[in-house]
Amino acid sequence: MSDFDFFENLNELTSLADAFDPERYRDVPADWVVLLTDVVNSTKAIRDGRYKEVNVAGAVAVVSVSNLFGHLRFPYVFGGDGATMLVPPVHAASCEAVLHDAAATMQAAFGLVVRVGAVAVGELIAENAPVRVARIRLSERYVQAALDGAGVALAEDWLKSGRLEREPTSSVRASTAGFSCRWDEIPSTSGETVALIVEALDPIESARAATLQEAVFLVDRIVGSPETRNPVAEGVQRHIRKRNAIDIEAAVHARGAGGFRRLIERTRVRFELRAHALIMRFRLPVTRVGKYLPDGKIHNIVNADVQKFDGRLKMVLACSTPARTSLEAKLSALEAADRIRYGIHVTDRAIMTCLIHAEAPEEVHFVDAADGGYAQAAAQLKAKIRAAHLRR
Repeated sequence: MSDFDFFENLNELTSLADAFDPERYRDVPADWVVLLTDVVNSTKAIRDGRYKEVNVAGAVAVVSVSNLFGHLRFPYVFGGDGATMLVPPVHAASCEAVLHDAAATMQAAFGLVVRVGAVAVGELIAENAPVRVARIRLSERYVQAALDGAGVALAEDWLKSGRLEREPTSSVRASTAGFSCRWDEIPSTSGETVALIVEALDPIESARAATLQEAVFLVDRIVGSPETRNPVAEGVQRHIRKRNAIDIEAAVHARGAGGFRRLIERTRVRFELRAHALIMRFRLPVTRVGKYLPDGKIHNIVNADVQKFDGRLKMVLACSTPARTSLEAKLSALEAADRIRYGIHVTDRAIMTCLIHAEAPEEVHFVDAADGGYAQAAAQLKAKIRAAHLRR
């Protein structure tokens, strides 16, 4: 029996709509551990134009844990300025240690302070905050975890309050193999790129599910199908070229070091960028860990993490201004009826941070709206929650 059998043996769902059905979830074992990371003062970093580095911090957390396991077949959710992962108890201490090491790399590379926290699911259950998980097959190479229950939100609150902060009991060096940051910002084919977070408020599970289905129906009807609203369009994907963009990945793999070590990583990234461009241009039949490299742009699309559910519906959309305005009006009506709260961030391009596992035929491309994306939408949502509490 594998330590990960609980997750790998879950029935695979095939669409986001399935993830709103509470019957599709299973309780995470009480001895499993929720691991979380969060960039401190991410709002200021984003305001300073460092939204890409903030995104990278969340992606590096996931890749560093995945490299301990040799695969991506565990539950994780990327949140823009952090990440949430669920791991079996036998791996919890090493995963927490490796996340602290990854956090040290983020501070050395970008000056970002990253909180790391760990809490047993049983502790959350004791607070009447369960953690439930479902498994969605989105492509041959990408399985997405959906999370439900109040446990993850409570764990996030505990992390931000400092309750989960502690010194690691051991030291484990983080591997960033498989982390890739080689695609330029992706301009919207529809004029705008929107990061949207929707929280259903009804205390009854079935009513919350119906509300979320209605929200997705509105997005489908007003903005377009998942295929047409995907911000990762094939025709507008471009490899990075500028040194400062290349330096982001180089800084991660150099663990924040400068000088000769950074130069080596920068040179490697430049060489691999040029090689991949030639492979795609001339359709050279090169395969790496099950990935057919000439189809790189298509892989980016089908393995893109552009919509998900972690107790809240989260989407990144390519959208026209009239469609976004219409969608906001509909969502505001649901909000006025106390059925949802939502946060939204509007820009004109998306950013993509990639994990292509070095040892297993698995990949995921984390997508966010530029200029702060999910983090900005979450900040707006939290402000609405605070205002609602003050009115009571």
